[in-house]
Amino acid sequence: MELVYEKVPLDESRPYRLWVRSEPVFAFQWHYHPEYELTWIIRGHGTRVVGDQVGDFQDGDLVLLGPHLPHTWSSHPAPAGTVENEGDHEAWVLQFSRTFPGDAILKSIEGRSMTALLERSCRGVRFRNGPDPDMKKRMLHAVRHEGMERILTLIDILNQLSVRDDVDILASESPAESKVSDGTHPIDRIYAYIHEHCTESLSVDRLAEQFRMSASTLHRTLKKATGRTLTELVNELRINRACGLLLQGEGRISEVCYQCGFQNLSYFNRRFREHRGITPRAYRDRMKLHHRTGKELRP
Repeated sequence: MELVYEKVPLDESRPYRLWVRSEPVFAFQWHYHPEYELTWIIRGHGTRVVGDQVGDFQDGDLVLLGPHLPHTWSSHPAPAGTVENEGDHEAWVLQFSRTFPGDAILKSIEGRSMTALLERSCRGVRFRNGPDPDMKKRMLHAVRHEGMERILTLIDILNQLSVRDDVDILASESPAESKVSDGTHPIDRIYAYIHEHCTESLSVDRLAEQFRMSASTLHRTLKKATGRTLTELVNELRINRACGLLLQGEGRISEVCYQCGFQNLSYFNRRFREHRGITPRAYRDRMKLHHRTGKELRP
């Protein structure tokens, strides 16, 4: 399972995107992007994975995700003999950049609760009671209208969510990349490259040559943006990838170790326990229990 960087089509003139995802099933697409995302499941049921948190989703699931937080919604298999049709699974998705709704609002006294909500979203926020009737009306209004009316409606929706207390924080920790400033910054390209090649032998010198900067500059840039050294960041990404392979429940632990770029099984086990608090085998057993019982589990 590859962690894929999603390029969301936003720019300065349109810092948000509101769209309807309608498909026969939601395929498992483990991905991340530098934008915030509010996802409301209209129809569908399956497994939601946000960072290291795994849980079930169904109609009304409402989750706000912060920048660079890996996630996916994956439909449960349909019963044998069932034909899956277009629209059997539907979600309304709002994606917006860090420039939306703007510093004038977020730094104001009135915008403090919204700022706090966005800060918490770096670990994923689930609203247990889903959208209330008023929010449903406003989301429908935003979908049907454009221009300033849509913008004001979306800001109002975020403001309403910011004062709710029926929230669950999903992932156990914020991703390193949540500190990256925006999707056009050079660090985003560096991070995407590390993501793509994290199973290989990576060094500061190799990255410095790739991005035409000195090794010391690259080290400082990476440390400032992520709070981690290259080795720490690569280990974190490899552990995230290992979790994805363990979720599939196939292959030996040693195979997962080597597929993720680790060359030593003992070192892999130590790093996995350091990041997740349990061994890879125990993690996989927990995920199997989740699928049998439908309980939400946090590694």
